[in-house]
Amino acid sequence: MSYQILFSAEADYDMVRLEQHIKEELKAPITAAKYMKDLDNIIQNLTKYADILGTNEFIQAKFGDDARHITFKKMTII
Repeated sequence: MSYQILFSAEADYDMVRLEQHIKEELKAPITAAKYMKDLDNIIQNLTKYADILGTNEFIQAKFGDDARHITFKKMTII
């Protein structure tokens, strides 16, 4: 089974800001590129594995019964 991933405008903006922060403020453009590539890979994994990922009442109450989450580094991706 395959699932569709939906990005909010806020999520897109947050990812752009995150990459800019790592590149510009932390002066680590190579790290930024690797981090964003790894982040994209984990998000794309949601299309295949959403049905086996954990759920919890808080996330489902806030984002709907179909919401799933996965952790990447110190972030929760919903």
